[in-house]
Amino acid sequence: MNKDHSLRSGVAGRILAATMGLFVLALLVAGTLAPVDAGHVGILTTWGHLEPTVLNSGLNLKWPIAQTVTMYSVRVQVDNAKAAAASKDLQDVSAVIAINYHPDPARVFDIHSTIGPQFKERVIDPVVQEAFKATTAQYTANELVTKREEVKVKARDLLRERLSAYHIVVDELNVVAFEFSKEFIAAIEAANVARQQVITAQQTLERQKIEAQQQIVQAEAYANAAITRARADAEANRLVADSVTERLIELRTVEKWNGQLPSVSGGSVPFINVPTR
Repeated sequence: MNKDHSLRSGVAGRILAATMGLFVLALLVAGTLAPVDAGHVGILTTWGHLEPTVLNSGLNLKWPIAQTVTMYSVRVQVDNAKAAAASKDLQDVSAVIAINYHPDPARVFDIHSTIGPQFKERVIDPVVQEAFKATTAQYTANELVTKREEVKVKARDLLRERLSAYHIVVDELNVVAFEFSKEFIAAIEAANVARQQVITAQQTLERQKIEAQQQIVQAEAYANAAITRARADAEANRLVADSVTERLIELRTVEKWNGQLPSVSGGSVPFINVPTR
């Protein structure tokens, strides 16, 4: 019995030892694997010392425990930053800026060795603020709105130039929105109201001019009509006057006489000379 128990105990111990050995071996094998996802690169360090080899996407090998891998995404990344500055005419202005960028895959080692994984907070954010301030200082508040595309291009080019020194590639920059102070917005609204009032006044003046011209035209038409009527009446009167003769007068008198002699008191009878034909 003791011999069988000892045998079984020895077998169980060997199985346990083999299992533990396999487990340790699996850990060691797993520790030697360094998979790098697509769109990433890995920076390898040995006991904190940077290795010059950059690990590309795929399955890579490393020393377990002694070596560690820091991952960097080299895909295009999007960041929204709020920047504040002053315009050329000293108006306070802020904007939301959308930036598309990515680390230069060939210079990730330099980024890691000089800046580290926090390159966005340490480099990109401050440079965005500087580029925005430098750009807006060249334009008035009105020009920032009316020349928005030009402002965007100038800010993007300046940002590209400054971040290239840190091996960061700026793919695109967009100014999402400009924001101004309440006082400036109120001044713009007042100016728009005044401009609209001027336009309304000009339209009213033009309408009055047109109405006055219409009245003048109508008055001239009435006057010309009156002159024409007067000329016609005068011509008619002239023709009538030219047609009246003594014979016509005598004829009209006879036509209107009723054949009665006028009544006269006295002894004598008046004699009326009735013309004969």
